Amino acid sequence: MHTSFTAPIDKEFREFESLYKQALSADNTTLSKMFDMLYSSTGKQMRPALVLLSAKICGGISKASINAAIAVELLHLASLVHDDVVDEADMRRGKPSINSCFDNKLAILGGDYILSSALDVASQTGNMRVIRVITLLGKDLCEGEVMQYNNAKQRIFNENAYYGVIGKKTAALFSACAELGCITAEKPDSHMTGIMKEFGRIVGICFQIKDDIFDYSPKADTGKPNGKDLDEGKATLPLIHIFTHTDESGKKKLLEAISAKDVPYLQQCALEQGGLEYAMSKMDELRKKALEIIAPVGDIAVKSALENYISYIVEREK
Repeated sequence: MHTSFTAPIDKEFREFESLYKQALSADNTTLSKMFDMLYSSTGKQMRPALVLLSAKICGGISKASINAAIAVELLHLASLVHDDVVDEADMRRGKPSINSCFDNKLAILGGDYILSSALDVASQTGNMRVIRVITLLGKDLCEGEVMQYNNAKQRIFNENAYYGVIGKKTAALFSACAELGCITAEKPDSHMTGIMKEFGRIVGICFQIKDDIFDYSPKADTGKPNGKDLDEGKATLPLIHIFTHTDESGKKKLLEAISAKDVPYLQQCALEQGGLEYAMSKMDELRKKALEIIAPVGDIAVKSALENYISYIVEREK
């Protein structure tokens, strides 16, 4: 894969892709079929790209950097397989989910196998910090999913709770990617590690807000049914904004629509009452902040790639 943000890491990214395919494999026939399905649905692999770009900034990409990129992508994939079981999702990236093609039991076991593979690859770096980052990230992702589940069940719609969930999920994921790249680089730099971790955190928030916006767009090609999060009663930023800026009567109507899974009504409210506009403004604000954070990056080619990276996340159409 070659994009505007992988140009400085093109050689290493191709090596990652080859080794990642090898890591996502098993001798067992059922698991092998499952993993072939997952590999065929591979996206742009934003997370490993950030690992490698971060390593590039800190003196160069090492073998450990590539293994760290593989490990974090496997961990992410395992979490998606498990999330689809929790959410009873039928689709993932435009294709049938693993749990819909096999069953929940096999999907859970497949996810467990991928998680174990992630830890195996992480251990091959010989770097305890890598293992620590990966394991703490796994705990964060689980905690974030539990928080999101509880918030949806209790109908909690406020920005503090929303950003709390993101902080444990997408923000934690992208921040960990940046950290993994920096600590496995040829010349680790603690100052740059802090900069890139914060860049990753903000990128992760932008990524989630963009996903929220897709949920309100009937035409968005996200690879999953539009309105999926709304249908599950999850708190998205546009919904939170209109919920907190309406009167008690308006709140009651929104809660009734959520209970009735009236997705078209919620989408209409977000559009007409400024929810989408608010989410887009927050995303743009965060984008500017991310660009300010990477101002100290001296490598012009890598800085340009990071600028293209955040632009892609904000401007992507799926």
